[in-house]
Amino acid sequence: MISKMMTSKERLWAAINLQECDRVPVGFNLSWFAATNAGLSTSDFTHNYEANFTAADKLYEDLGGIDFIPMLNFSPALIGAGLPMKQKLPGKELPPGSIIQYHEQELMTPDEYDIIIAKGWRFYEKEYLSPRAHPEYSGSSGAARLRKQMDEANLVTARAHQLFTAKGASFFDGVTAMPPFEILSMARSFGPFLLDLIRRPDKVIAAMDVMMAESIAGVSSRLKASKIVFGNTPISRSASTFISPAYFEKFVFPYIKQITGLYMAANLVMVFHLDQNWLKFLPYFRELPAGKYIVELDGTTDIFEAKKILGGRMCLMGDVPARLLKLGTAPEVEQYCQKLIDVAGKGSGFILSSG
Repeated sequence: MISKMMTSKERLWAAINLQECDRVPVGFNLSWFAATNAGLSTSDFTHNYEANFTAADKLYEDLGGIDFIPMLNFSPALIGAGLPMKQKLPGKELPPGSIIQYHEQELMTPDEYDIIIAKGWRFYEKEYLSPRAHPEYSGSSGAARLRKQMDEANLVTARAHQLFTAKGASFFDGVTAMPPFEILSMARSFGPFLLDLIRRPDKVIAAMDVMMAESIAGVSSRLKASKIVFGNTPISRSASTFISPAYFEKFVFPYIKQITGLYMAANLVMVFHLDQNWLKFLPYFRELPAGKYIVELDGTTDIFEAKKILGGRMCLMGDVPARLLKLGTAPEVEQYCQKLIDVAGKGSGFILSSG
């Protein structure tokens, strides 16, 4: 540790750059717990952008401030609206105290790989998939409804960004690209998709190549249009929990390398949001080009083993498990946080966060 007191921004960037910090930086999304802390139902938190914003600000102040907030989003439902899955919302399909649930079901049929290959993912998504997953946003009236909701959420997010920036917090907002494996496994549903990898691997790869090319082109266009610092890649369904190393090498890692190459060429900080157990696959990450990385773990991957594999090359972030925060005592949480600071934080390159 250094003796000089750092600002939150200096502390965060020192950790990202694997440099010494005055203390380990701390941060997390001001999400569902903000509703509980403010006495809001999760239904109000989901559907009322202003209430969500107020609850997030209250939690930030009640905590005495944190160094960073990975993502500012005041409409959890709109995240799901961008996914090729149906979602169930609190206060609508679910009780008002529930959180959002995603409905795993087969929305895309096997023969529709041909449409993606011939006409692209965006065409397929607009004409076929979105009307099945989100019929409330289909057609001209549905599209207008979605634009209106996004505009309202964006206005609140802009105000929040200004407010929390003035308080000294940093954010990981930027571009986002996912390997096509993630998207197709949602659209096909996980079980049928895994069978596709066996029954029609060439079709799957051909569709993935088209999807990746579209995604790279979209991200490249955004990078030209504005100054962006972070490149986000959330991955969960291709973890070692679910697939073998051979399948990871064939269907996932080539696309991770393409995304990484684009981000590193643009000098972005790449944020891997890795849900599930990635321990067996982390050695592959040492093959990625040198640059700035944050590897965010969720409490399932052994972060202490991850430190041995990636420490000195990538900044680790995490990983106080949700089950510990929900069911553990305050001393148990404090003890685990101290272990994270002492072990995962040794030698810098660590950010303390929730799993």
